[in-house]
Amino acid sequence: MKILVLLLAFSVLPLLGQNMRQDQMDAQTRFVIDPSKPYVYLEVDHVGPRTPKGKGEPEVGIWLRLRNNSRLPIIVSTFGGPPGSPDCGVMDEVVRNPTMEGAATIKSMADLSAPPKQASGEEPPVGYMSDVRTATSVPPGGQIAFSVPISHVGPNWHFEIPFRFDLQRRQSGREPVSFVAFYQSDLPSKNSTLASPTR
Repeated sequence: MKILVLLLAFSVLPLLGQNMRQDQMDAQTRFVIDPSKPYVYLEVDHVGPRTPKGKGEPEVGIWLRLRNNSRLPIIVSTFGGPPGSPDCGVMDEVVRNPTMEGAATIKSMADLSAPPKQASGEEPPVGYMSDVRTATSVPPGGQIAFSVPISHVGPNWHFEIPFRFDLQRRQSGREPVSFVAFYQSDLPSKNSTLASPTR
């Protein structure tokens, strides 16, 4: 009898695993519109001339589309003109690239709080973060076109755009915030050498 029970258990367990995997795949398909792409992503339109929005910016920019590939609306912070206009900007933060794991060892707790050292001595530019902003909702399948200076990516830094899902407000607590990142390696190969570390 015990052998029969064990045989039944071993024959049913793989079926349960298959059903769980199928449920996970179904949930993903229900959440994303195009399963071959991330649920929120940046798409390069082109690299080309751009009117600087701030002092010291280069006159070359990366023209992008932030695409919402999820079935929920998302909110991003914008500034300048309304979405769809050439003056529309999206708030981004320029951050240093993470150190490769194993490349450095932490000697003390003080090392954890110290800012990472830049081998070249170059500082990344400041991104477009400001208190003056508009919460712009991007519907499922929607997009926002915008540009950033090409200096927002470099060999040692990238930029990140924070977003959150546009859900009904709760009486307490805050919704989690995610971000979509863009690195120099995400540029089309013919433009990757244009990314300048200078402001």
